[in-house]
Amino acid sequence: MIGSQAYSLVLVSVKEGEDVNAVADAMINGIDQRKWMCVEADLIRTVVSGNTVMLIMIDSQMEIDINGFVDAFVEVVGAIDYEATKK
Repeated sequence: MIGSQAYSLVLVSVKEGEDVNAVADAMINGIDQRKWMCVEADLIRTVVSGNTVMLIMIDSQMEIDINGFVDAFVEVVGAIDYEATKK
């Protein structure tokens, strides 16, 4: 049996002088959570560190935890400057 799982991770480097938090908000509010034909990501978060934005979205029925991605991001970058969640 073939199945699909909704999962997407995006890293964006924002130009210096641009509003990084506004970019994160635009990403979380503009992303199509149903970009896949037969599945939908119902958990979505953006986190910002410096000029880097990470967007992660997954299906809550997946065995992985969205917080693990954020924890791994923090482990690499050191700290989060801004965070947004969409339900």
